[in-house]
Amino acid sequence: MERVALSKQNLSPNFIGSWMMNPQSICDELIAYFESKKNRQKRGGTTGVKNTNVKNSLDISMLPNEIKLSGNEVFDKYFYNLFSCYQDYVKE
Repeated sequence: MERVALSKQNLSPNFIGSWMMNPQSICDELIAYFESKKNRQKRGGTTGVKNTNVKNSLDISMLPNEIKLSGNEVFDKYFYNLFSCYQDYVKE
């Protein structure tokens, strides 16, 4: 994970930050996971309603205890990076 310097558009401080995950291949792994799990993909909805004018997506739901199952290792990498970004943001 590395912090990305954003250009300063004004002199007022703000809470916006940007980080790049390393390795970036984690994103490719997440996409590959999604594409390989066609049987788990469901039409996305909001508050139980499937309205493609509001939300047009395919989603995969996962319970927290499923993250540690064999075959789901990419989520450990992703959450480790996400937490590292959070820690750096707090420090900043």
